[in-house]
Amino acid sequence: MSRHSIPDITCGHCKQTVQTVLEVQEGQARIDVDLETREIDLEISATVEQILAALKAAGYEATKL
Repeated sequence: MSRHSIPDITCGHCKQTVQTVLEVQEGQARIDVDLETREIDLEISATVEQILAALKAAGYEATKL
């Protein structure tokens, strides 16, 4: 599992976009988005670099915690 901070995730639409982007990376990923803390917990086989690149391409800067 990995945890990432996404400061610009603020609403349900943002949450859905992040989930969709990461599901494209891997269809069976477990993605938990916490809008209050603006963090996501992932169980995904993609590398950290792939995750961060996919999020950046969708307009969300993220950092691994």
